[in-house]
Amino acid sequence: QAENEAAAEILLAAKGFEDVVVSVGTSSNSVNVIVAADGLTRENTAVIYKTVATETGYEADYIRILPI
Repeated sequence: QAENEAAAEILLAAKGFEDVVVSVGTSSNSVNVIVAADGLTRENTAVIYKTVATETGYEADYIRILPI
């Protein structure tokens, strides 16, 4: 689980999302992605969903993106 979080964070950083934290819930079937961004475009959101889904195995329905 921690490897998946780290892998997703590294890939997202490589794709231009420098300040990002990926957290897979241990007691819930969800993934929180906290990303420093004033606003995310539709394309950015799609990149985040696809990258996190691929690395964690969770579908987009279970991934929450929280821009800060």
